[in-house]
Parts: sequence; structure tokens; C-alpha cells
Amino acid sequence: MSWQSPIARIACAIDAVLYLTQDQNFFNFRFNPSSTLETENILKNPQHLTEIATALRELEKLRQEGLISEYEFEQKRRQLLA
Repeated sequence: MSWQSPIARIACAIDAVLYLTQDQNFFNFRFNPSSTLETENILKNPQHLTEIATALRELEKLRQEGLISEYEFEQKRRQLLA
């Protein structure tokens, strides 16, 4: 069977439609399993999420008061969110 046959073209067209119409969660589950696991881990541990939010608020206060620079704020923020 060659790629020029109508059956192969129809199969490719169906596959393309299914690929383009899938929702974001299914796409991540199928093609990005690590991002799905990270999201599930964050949602399973709300205490950790609360700690990060508190730390970000504290960093923002320090930045607004001029006690840390914008560069330091951005470095710490990225560390917390990584």
C-alpha cells in the first residue's frame, strides 16, 4: 500500500482531525505526561502551594519597600516557581 492510495489519505485526514480537535487535558495526558504529573502533585499538596504563595507575597513586599532589587526578586520568584 502506498501513500498515494485513497485509504492512506483518508486515514491521515482522520488522524489530523482527531489531533486538532482534542482538548488540552487529553493532549497533555498523551504527549506531555510529566506536565500532567506536576499539576497533579501541586493539586495534591495544597500546603506546599500555600507556602509558595506566602513566600511570593513576602518577596513582593520586600521589592516594593526597596529592600531587594528587581533582579533579586525575579531570581527568587523563578526559584520558588520552578
